[in-house]
Amino acid sequence: MTSHDTESAAKPAAPAWSRQLLSTAIVAIFVGLWLLLDSLGLPVPDMKRHWPVIVLLGGIASFADFALVSRRAVSMALGVSGIGFGWFFYTFTTGSAQFKQIAEWWPALPMILGASLLAGWAAQREKSIALFAAGAIAVGIALSGWGAGRWPMQLVWGGVLVAIGLVFLWRILSHRD
Repeated sequence: MTSHDTESAAKPAAPAWSRQLLSTAIVAIFVGLWLLLDSLGLPVPDMKRHWPVIVLLGGIASFADFALVSRRAVSMALGVSGIGFGWFFYTFTTGSAQFKQIAEWWPALPMILGASLLAGWAAQREKSIALFAAGAIAVGIALSGWGAGRWPMQLVWGGVLVAIGLVFLWRILSHRD
C-alpha cells in the first residue's frame, strides 16, 4: 500500500457532484426569488441589466465549494472566473463599457483567464508548472495590452519569464531525491 493509497483511505473524497449541486442550488434560489418577487409586483432590478449577478453567484458558489466542501483547485479557479467574468459582463450591462471601446477593455479577458489559472495552481496540492506557466502567460498578454505604449514590453515579458523560470526552478529543487 503506497502513501497515496493510505492518504486516500484516511480522507474520503468529496462527492463529484458537490460543486455543480451547490452552484445550481444557489443560482436556482436566487433566480426563483427574483421571479417570485417580480410576479408579486414587488420592485426588483431589471433582469436585462443585472443578469451578470447569476455569473457572480456561480463564482461565489464555487468559492464556497472550495472553502467548505471539496478543496478542489478547479473550484477555486471557477470562483475567480465567475467573479471576474460576472464583473466584466456587468460593465457592459450597466453601460460602463461599450463594445466600440475594445482597445481599452480586451486585456481584461486574458487577465481573468490568467488569474483563474493562477488561483487554480495556487490551490493545488501538487503544483502543476504547466498551469502556472499558462496563467503567467495570460497575465503577460493582459499586461501587454494595457501597457502598450505606457510600459516597455521588454520589462513586462522579462518579469513574466523570470517568474515562470523561478517557479520551474523551485519545482525542480523541491522534488530532489
